[in-house]
Amino acid sequence: MGLKRKMALAFIVLMSTSMAFSLYFFYKEVGSRILNENLERMRYFTRLLEHEYEENGLEGLREKVRELGDWQGRVTLVGDAGRVLYDSSRQPFENHAQRPEIVEAGKSGEGVSLRYSSTVGARMHYYALALKTKGAAEVLRLAWPLPALTQIGRGLTWRFFENIAWTSLLLLLFIIWFSRRIFLPLDRIVEASSAIREAKDLHFPLFGEPELQKLSMALNDMAERLKNATEALQISRAELRHILEALPVGVLLTGAHRELRCVNPAALELLGADEAKAGQAIERLLPAELYALLEKRDFRGIVGLPHNKRIRLAVCAIALGDGCLMVMRDVSAEYRLETMRRNFTIEAGHELQTPLTAIRAAAELLLDGMEDEESRTLAETVLQQQERMTDLIDDLLLLVKLDDEAVGREELCEDDLAEMLNFIAEEFRGHPLARKMVIETHLPQEAPFFCSRPELLRALSNLLDNAVRACAKKYEKEGGKGGRIRFSLSDLEESWIVAVSDNGPGFDPEELLRLRQELLDERLPYYEARNGRREKWGRNGHGLGIAIAVRVARAHGGTVEFADCSALGGAELRLVLPKFHVKR
Repeated sequence: MGLKRKMALAFIVLMSTSMAFSLYFFYKEVGSRILNENLERMRYFTRLLEHEYEENGLEGLREKVRELGDWQGRVTLVGDAGRVLYDSSRQPFENHAQRPEIVEAGKSGEGVSLRYSSTVGARMHYYALALKTKGAAEVLRLAWPLPALTQIGRGLTWRFFENIAWTSLLLLLFIIWFSRRIFLPLDRIVEASSAIREAKDLHFPLFGEPELQKLSMALNDMAERLKNATEALQISRAELRHILEALPVGVLLTGAHRELRCVNPAALELLGADEAKAGQAIERLLPAELYALLEKRDFRGIVGLPHNKRIRLAVCAIALGDGCLMVMRDVSAEYRLETMRRNFTIEAGHELQTPLTAIRAAAELLLDGMEDEESRTLAETVLQQQERMTDLIDDLLLLVKLDDEAVGREELCEDDLAEMLNFIAEEFRGHPLARKMVIETHLPQEAPFFCSRPELLRALSNLLDNAVRACAKKYEKEGGKGGRIRFSLSDLEESWIVAVSDNGPGFDPEELLRLRQELLDERLPYYEARNGRREKWGRNGHGLGIAIAVRVARAHGGTVEFADCSALGGAELRLVLPKFHVKR
């Protein structure tokens, strides 16, 4: 309903209500005034009849009533004990002693009542006056029929209604004319604003009235800014469309109701679709594997497509308002190369086990049969290098396993981290390189933690082994004497922090910065830098220990940190493990 109709309806309702109340109160007021005027008239006639009755008696009263002619009033003379002495209606009457107006006149001199008369069958207006003549208590009563009075009131009320109706009609016509006059500028403004919907130049008309002129000027200014903003938005949308079309990765955006809002050609090609329209249901475009990612609201990983098993997509799906933004990239070639690398590592590791075992057996046989010291030294060197090669292959196979499999919840069990650290420290106190070193432990009595014990023991052993080898290198001339290692466990409310400190050569600042950056980039270091020289991890050995420690920490939801220096003056590595680890 428009504003004009609302105003007209409000006016009609207001006028109708006003007319109803006015008629009601007017009718009441007219009725009251007519009764009062009729009472005064009856009093006047009663005084005239009283005077005539006092002068000429009952006959004079009858004569006076006949002189009044054909009128609607009724005269009654009531004597002692309510006996009717005279009535102008010439009908026999019962005793009037209990009539309300007679009773009231006997008490106060005059009485008034408005009631139904069973004698004449109509409502009557009564007035009674007590007479004090000839020593007798008599009452002269005058009555007037109410229908005659009501007819007068209705006539006046009808005339009043006619006047109000004509006045209301004139007011309604005036309101219609006035509202059109007022709404004409607004109608022109609304008509001009329709140009927004039709994408035309928008210009609001100016008016003579100062208020409307200010409104039009403000709207014109707003329209100009809206036009500029619309043009800038169109340019931005065109630029964004060109950028999306040029991107080598697939981009897809959905709305709050899983409808397609935007998709670029690269995404259509990856999904094997020819075309897609904005607004269509996303289920028609995405396969079930990708559609399920929309519910996760935050996903990063590799997904295979059902229509082509050889295709692997690196997908990133994040919540964007009520919708979801999905970015996908074809990593099939990289995935195949990585698979080939892992398979090669596994196969090569297993194939190398046989010749390494043969080399060890041959070296041990040579060592048992040799008495020459130089020859025995060479045989021991062969055995040491064979052991290092075996450890290297085991580490490579473990890295492949950690890359392929995260630590599952079924592998986790509750363990005591403090007991594990103490066990590793005792084991390393018997290490050939650490016999003359001091290995300290600062551990709480217990440290409950859910973990995969074999994997975590391997990572912690690698950290302690690195510290032992670093101190052995620094104190090589003393046979390791002077080397000091501290194994500590701290409780940080939501995490356990395992710290391995030593007083070895420590890290070069530049290399330490690079190692931290590699950890942030998730590129695992395979070597260490000490005293400015790049060497493999371990003393003249392989460098996969720290890489394994980093992967085990990540599998448990933790991280590895490199401190600037330790309290002992050398290096310090920390393993941060969350207490309530839940694998994603």
